[in-house]
Amino acid sequence: MRQEEIIYKPGDQLTEEQLYVIAKIDNEIPLEFNPLHEANEKQTLERIKFYKELLQNGFFQAAFSNEKTVAFHALQKRGAKTVNIVTLWVHPSFRNKGIAKKLKTLGTQWARSQKCEFATTSVHTSNDRMVNINKKAGFEVFSLNMRMKL
Repeated sequence: MRQEEIIYKPGDQLTEEQLYVIAKIDNEIPLEFNPLHEANEKQTLERIKFYKELLQNGFFQAAFSNEKTVAFHALQKRGAKTVNIVTLWVHPSFRNKGIAKKLKTLGTQWARSQKCEFATTSVHTSNDRMVNINKKAGFEVFSLNMRMKL
């Protein structure tokens, strides 16, 4: 079987339709780990607006196979020395193919070009896959955000 070609595109080269698909997926990701999360059309449209603003002071890259969105990664500069990973997602059937690693590498290169010294991210505690990816990339627990159900 021939390996599918992956095309990487920076955010400023994405169509409105591609942005919409990415925003919709990104808006629904937390549902897997947080049953209280609400994903709706308004949030999806706000996410598109956020991506467009991110292009001014951030990193936004997507990956496609046969024109289908298979991955995306976004970073936002926070202050002079820190970049925050806003999102990283790879379609389940495209995982373990090096796509997340490639996107993380591109994001890290961008952050270094911006003279950032630190990268931060938030990961749901039950998202073992992402916790392990981040640990392999050199992340370590810096702080904990806790909540209590009332």
